[in-house]
Amino acid sequence: MLVKKRFLAELAHVINYAIGYHEYNLGVSRIQTHFFEKAGKNVGDYIDQVEPYDGAQHEAAIMALLGVTEISKVYVILKDKPQTDEEIDVDAAWLANIINDAITRYNEKHCFSMMGIEHHDDVRQALGKEEGDKLIEELGDFFMSSFICGSADHSVSTLKEWLAKRGTPYTPPPAPYLEKYNEKMEPFRQAIRDSL
Repeated sequence: MLVKKRFLAELAHVINYAIGYHEYNLGVSRIQTHFFEKAGKNVGDYIDQVEPYDGAQHEAAIMALLGVTEISKVYVILKDKPQTDEEIDVDAAWLANIINDAITRYNEKHCFSMMGIEHHDDVRQALGKEEGDKLIEELGDFFMSSFICGSADHSVSTLKEWLAKRGTPYTPPPAPYLEKYNEKMEPFRQAIRDSL
C-alpha cells in the first residue's frame, strides 16, 4: 500500500513523543526508587511503576522508510510541503499495528507523566513529611529540567483518521496502566459530560 511521506513522518512524531515521555517516566521512577530504597521500602507498594516500552525499534523502522537517521529530519519532512507528497510502499497490516501501538503508548506514557501529583500524600505517608517533601521537591526539579514541550495530539488525530478510512478503527493493544488511568478518571469525565 502506498502512503505519503508526511503520514509516516506524523507516525514517527507520535512514537518520538511516546519515547520522550517514557524516558521522563523512567527518570521519575529512578528518583522515587532511590528515596524508597533509602527508607528500606518497596516503591511499588506505594506508587505505580513504569510499564516497559520499546518504541525505538518502531521509530527506527519508520525513519528507515523515510530515509533519515535523525529525528530532526522527520520534522523537516513535516514542514516541507513538496516533499510530503512523495509516496512509499508499506505493508498495510504492519503499519496499522504500529499505529495502534504508537497511539496507545503515547497516551499511556503521557497520562503516566501527569499522574505524579496523585502520589504526594502516599509519598509523605510512606517516607514521612521531611523525606516525602524532599522527594517531591527533587521530582519538581527533574520535571522542570526535563520538560517536554508541545504534543503530538494533531498527529494522533491524523493517524486515527487514516485507520478509520481503511475500515479498521483505532484498536488499542493491552495497556494496563492506561486502562487503570481511564477507570480512575471516568467519574470526573462523566461529571463534565453531565454538566454540559
